[in-house]
Amino acid sequence: MTYTADNIRSIRHALGLTQVGFAARLGVSPTIVSRWECGIYLPGSQSKARIEALLAIEQDKAEHVADIQRHQPPAP
Repeated sequence: MTYTADNIRSIRHALGLTQVGFAARLGVSPTIVSRWECGIYLPGSQSKARIEALLAIEQDKAEHVADIQRHQPPAP
């Protein structure tokens, strides 16, 4: 995936995270996230791997929730 300032911001928004929350999940400072989103810096290889891992975890969670909802009996 290409990580541009807009992509990083879109990923963070899609995850429902603030810059502080996103930074905490990735193990970086909120200042770094702000600089990524302003296009001052782009994530390095380690940060890219962490973003991809975070996206994979969130995707797995979403699929698990969808599976649970599909298999719940209808409410009486």
